[in-house]
Amino acid sequence: MNALIVDDEIYAVKGLRAGVNWAEAGISEVYEAYGAEEARRLLLERDVDILICDIEMPEQTGLELVEWTRAEGLRLETVFLTCHSEFRFAQKALQLGSSDYILKPVIYAELEEVLRGLGRRIGERRRGGEESERQQQMAEQWRMQKPLVAERRWNDLLAGRAKADGRWLELAAGAADADPLELSRVRPLLIAVDQWEKPFSERDEQVMEFALRKAAEELLLAAQPGAVAEDGRGNGWVLLFEGKGGLPEEELMRLCDRYRRTCRDYFYCRMSVRIGGSVPVAELRDECRGVLEQARRARSPMLRQVQSYIAEHLDRELSREELAEQVHLNPAYLSRLFRKETGKVLTDYILQEKMNAAASRLLGTDESVSEIAAGLGYGNFSYFARLFRKVYGVNPQEYRKQGG
Repeated sequence: MNALIVDDEIYAVKGLRAGVNWAEAGISEVYEAYGAEEARRLLLERDVDILICDIEMPEQTGLELVEWTRAEGLRLETVFLTCHSEFRFAQKALQLGSSDYILKPVIYAELEEVLRGLGRRIGERRRGGEESERQQQMAEQWRMQKPLVAERRWNDLLAGRAKADGRWLELAAGAADADPLELSRVRPLLIAVDQWEKPFSERDEQVMEFALRKAAEELLLAAQPGAVAEDGRGNGWVLLFEGKGGLPEEELMRLCDRYRRTCRDYFYCRMSVRIGGSVPVAELRDECRGVLEQARRARSPMLRQVQSYIAEHLDRELSREELAEQVHLNPAYLSRLFRKETGKVLTDYILQEKMNAAASRLLGTDESVSEIAAGLGYGNFSYFARLFRKVYGVNPQEYRKQGG
């Protein structure tokens, strides 16, 4: 087996390379990458079985890199490395999705044990799984394409009434080459987080949502082929490829209940699962052309709308939830989309806009600093001053005195 270590810190990579007994862990070749771009190149050029990846890197997160490997159809196991000690509870959750989670600084013996376990899993898969070769190829083809559901009114789709008026189902391009009996119908399940029982930062919530999708793959697709997707609004979907006959209703309900219990026990959240009606793929195939391009074109107007809303409401506190509601997106998805398209964290952008407005008023008006703070939604003057200093390097009074 071969492994690839990805971390933007060179000493972290070299430390793992020197400290782990790779041969004892069953690894014959170890590759190194110091960023996501280099990692993508190596993953396409080399035969990699296990990806050992820092979860936080400046150009692209480890989660985004793993999503890319899935979109490229690269079948490999993943070990995430992170400094987030408060995420110890996520360890078991990520294991549900053929991944593991290790805290930095890495304990080499712990990593070696994880690698041995992944090696056994890979060996079992290579010796033959439960699917026939034909079924395996079909399932892998769908995972490779990372199917996407884009839905404006998901109730219509769940009822099997999807029409060509902007409600689409994007199925993998390779579907036409698969057995039409196996892929003749698809049954969508809408999965949504009703409530988080623990407060999370934006980055931590992204980790948990990734784990939720991996768990959905492991649990809801245990009995038949399918794919897990996210639509253009941040909603989660599970697509069940029904073929010659879907699961009995009782079995499907049992799997959904098990998924909800798992999310409650491991992910500290309450999930809802809406089971839709079976949709003929043939009726939707013509509609799926151009879905991704339309979704991409819609991103810029959405983000401009968010930025305009922020500019118009700098006088009060703004939450992700409020902004997401303006463009009908999932809050976590809006944060990811904003960061991807602008290169900025949404909360940092709001802070920067508020402090820019404060700086302009400090130099262009006679308002007192406390009046400016209140006018930007800050009731605590000291807190406002700390934020201003964080952005501009000086406190508001000094900024005004220096003339900027």
